[in-house]
This record gives sequence, C-alpha cells and structure tokens, in this order.
Amino acid sequence: MVMTRDVERLHVVGAGLIGASIALAARSAGWRVTAEDTQPDRVAALEQRLGGRSRVEAEPDVVCVAVPPAAVALSVQRALSLYVDATVMDVASVKARPLAEVKGLGCDLRRYVPSHPLAGSELSGPAGARSELFRGRTWVVCPDGADAAALTRVEALVRACGATSLHLSAGLHDRVVAVTSHLPQLLASALAGSVDDLFTPTAGLPAGGPSRREQPSRAQPLGDPSAVAGPALLDMTRVAASPAALWADIAEANRAELRPALHRLLAALQDVETALATSDGTRRAVTALVEHGARGRARISPKHLSAPVPDRPRLGATDPEASWVWVDAVVDDAPGALARLFQVAGALNVNIEDLHVDHAPHAATGVVSMAVRAHHADRLRAALATGEGPATDPATEDPTD
Repeated sequence: MVMTRDVERLHVVGAGLIGASIALAARSAGWRVTAEDTQPDRVAALEQRLGGRSRVEAEPDVVCVAVPPAAVALSVQRALSLYVDATVMDVASVKARPLAEVKGLGCDLRRYVPSHPLAGSELSGPAGARSELFRGRTWVVCPDGADAAALTRVEALVRACGATSLHLSAGLHDRVVAVTSHLPQLLASALAGSVDDLFTPTAGLPAGGPSRREQPSRAQPLGDPSAVAGPALLDMTRVAASPAALWADIAEANRAELRPALHRLLAALQDVETALATSDGTRRAVTALVEHGARGRARISPKHLSAPVPDRPRLGATDPEASWVWVDAVVDDAPGALARLFQVAGALNVNIEDLHVDHAPHAATGVVSMAVRAHHADRLRAALATGEGPATDPATEDPTD
C-alpha cells in the first residue's frame, strides 16, 4: 500500500550528474531527499547544494538507483532488501540487461521500476547537476513486472522533476536509444577524434600552424584549431567531452542493439565514400544522404506536439511551403543584445519556435537563428533591420501562436 504524505521521501543511490540532478529537482518540488555514493566527496558536494546533511532518518517512499548499468542489479537488490516498503527504480540508460540481472537475483519485481530520463549533459558529477535538467523532457518508464503502487510513486517523482513519462518495454527502449542516444555519442567522439588527428604533426597541420611558405600573405597562423571550427562541428561534437568509462559501460551493456545501428550508419557513409570516386556519383549519393537526413531531422525537430512541423530542417526563408522558417540576426557579444531581439519579436507578437546561437570563436559577434512561422518572417526581418519593433496591434495578432 502507498502511504499518503504531504512530503514524499526520496533516497538517491549514486550522486553523479543524473542522480544529483534528480535529488535537486525533487528537493525543489518539496520532497525530502537523502543520498549516498561510494565516493564521499560526491555526497558532501550534493549535500552542500541540498542545504543540509544527507541521512536516511526514515523509510523512503522511493529509492532511485543512479549508477552505471553494470552496477544496477546489485544496487537494486540491496535497496529492495534494506527498504522493504519502498519503491526502487533505476535511471540507467540501458534497461533490458539490468532488468534480466535483477530477475536472475530473485528480486521482487513488483517494487522495482526500470526507467530512463532522456536528458543529460557532457558534464559529470554533482557540480554539473541542475534541478531543471529534466524539465519538459521525456522520462521512459518500463513497467516490466512492477505493480500499480510502484508505478504511481515513480510517476510522482517524474512529475516532480518536471518530466513527462512514456511507457516502453525494456527491449524496445534499448532498441530506440541505441539510435537516438548511444550512436550519436560514438559518432560525436569519432568526429571530434578526426579533428584531433588533423592537427597532429604527421597530418601536416601541427598545432603551431602550417609552414610560412604555405600561408598566403596576411594569413594568420592556424595555431588554435577553434579558429576554423564551424558551428556544425561544434554542435555535433558537444557530447564528445562525456566520460569515457561511463560510455564504455553503456555500449557494452547495449551492444546487441548498438551494433546493427552502427552497421546501418557505416553502410550509408560507405556508399558516399565509394561514390566520391566520380563527380556524378558524388552528387547522387550526397543528395540522397542529405535528403534522407532531412526527413529524419523533421521527425524530431518540433519543440512540442502543438508546434508547427517543418517540411525540412533549416528551411530557407523564401520557401513558401514551410511551416516555419529561420530568421538570422547578427548580434554583438554584449549585455542586452539577445534581450533586444526578443523584445522586437514580442512587440510583433511573433512566437519563436526554436532558437540557435552560433558564436564566432574569435570575434565579439554571433548569429542568432530564430525559427518562426513563415508568414511572420518578413515582418520580423524588417523590424530587426531597423532595430525597432512596432507596438502590438491586437487586430493583427495570430491566435494560433
């Protein structure tokens, strides 16, 4: 039976990025939170952010196991044994194998709920934790064997963290995240590694820059690779700074699903590599690859279910069939620059559906790309060009925004 209290009690096992963020989010929602970790300094850092000493004074309602996949089963078994009335959940990014291992240990699955919040960061540990990390995010819940009371408690924690639950089987979860999470990590790391290789002495571009005779007159020595890093590279390699040991554990635990996903990606790239041998082949292969990618991007680009859906990602502003288009503005790296853009959009009653900021690494400017409905784009561009936004006219407001 689930006991009703004004304040829910949460105990977090593992004070890394995800566990600490869950602890902070639950505390912000009014839960009583305690934590433990094999590294005392992590607990101390989290306690400082929670504002008090972390000590289990009573049976928790929920025990959240936030440890790497290989350690989930034994941690869940221990929690189920220690806290006999609590619901035990885990938040590892792989679900099928830990669930099978918990079953193999003979645990009571009625009180165990596998789950996975689809949020994260390239940061690690409690120092990188944020209470808002899960706000608006999907949180997968796998009801494999759990009873209704356990699911109710887990759903309460998901809501307290500001996330929305999605029920999937453990096997389906692993098949999906192999493509949506684990494969992007491998791709980002490989891409960033190719940049590192480019600047080794054997590649001909040492860190000190190309030789003087290779430099055009007035050319600046390369020196810093970030000088030639475009925004696409920066966006695609953000997660390349993630902890290697954690991802090795994740990949090993989900290798059965990750391997075929990686095979399909490599096959697509191999087709392009082969086609690069001829001009016509290059055009056909790259066109097919980019168009296929555009369709995939359009499936995941809306920020919420009620947002307009683009026909293709990053559509040109002149495309009349676009549900929304991108309006670019150059801004100075100065206080209030972004605020002025938002003020202009607000005065025009233009909703910004999505936003990207591309900051020039070696200049005090950046480009802000704002996704807006197609029929608002020209008005917004005109207002940005003058730096002034007209007062809102109720007669011209768009009730669908």
